[in-house]
Amino acid sequence: MADNTSTALPPRQGHLSPDDLVISAMEFFNVPCSQWTDDQRLALTEYHETVPQIVRELNEDVDRCLSRVGLEPLVKLFDRIFFRGQLFDVRCMGATPEDLHDCYGCTETREGQVYIYINSQHGQEDGDSSAAISVISTVLHECVHAYFTKAACKGSEDTDSCECKQAWREDIGKGGHGESWQRLAAVVERKACEVLGMQVRLGREKAVQAHYDTTGDEFGREVIKFCFGEKAKLAVDDSSGTVEIVYSE
Repeated sequence: MADNTSTALPPRQGHLSPDDLVISAMEFFNVPCSQWTDDQRLALTEYHETVPQIVRELNEDVDRCLSRVGLEPLVKLFDRIFFRGQLFDVRCMGATPEDLHDCYGCTETREGQVYIYINSQHGQEDGDSSAAISVISTVLHECVHAYFTKAACKGSEDTDSCECKQAWREDIGKGGHGESWQRLAAVVERKACEVLGMQVRLGREKAVQAHYDTTGDEFGREVIKFCFGEKAKLAVDDSSGTVEIVYSE
């Protein structure tokens, strides 16, 4: 009999902080696929049946694929595989580079609805030979943002008295790429590379710079080691205001 014990990330239950969600994520991402729920395994099968066509269309013309098909079916599959239904109503659509200020993607909330926007010129501006992997990586990057938005308590907009509001600031940060985002993105990326059949990259290195630009904060050694490996360290150039992950031999 199939094991239907829930092993994915937890739904929102009360005042979960971003760090609470990351701790719970560790339990899921250490579970072998043989112990996934029936729906997770079914969603993974559907992904492998669906993605070849999406890859072909994205590599031919990202803008046309986004406008004709869209990527919401992909988000829904990622939701079932990795995010336990928290992203079931998240919208995903293309946007112009101008609208996104030349970013690859963004996640925002309007009137309670969470939207993921993907740059319609994604992967083409750099001459990327595989725009599909770049786009799919960005979709996963934004799904991590959307998951925190949907599942974590951000506290009251009207008062600073809720501890969750301070926890959100500390765990996620002003630009959304704080320690909790880095940790969850790291484990999502590792598991995705294992089960999706492609080497996705969630732009975590660039996010280190983005976090520094918006907050001035540097990640500690333990965070860098967990997210980037034992040989990684953070190099800071105060004169240029740049930070980067470097690896020792």
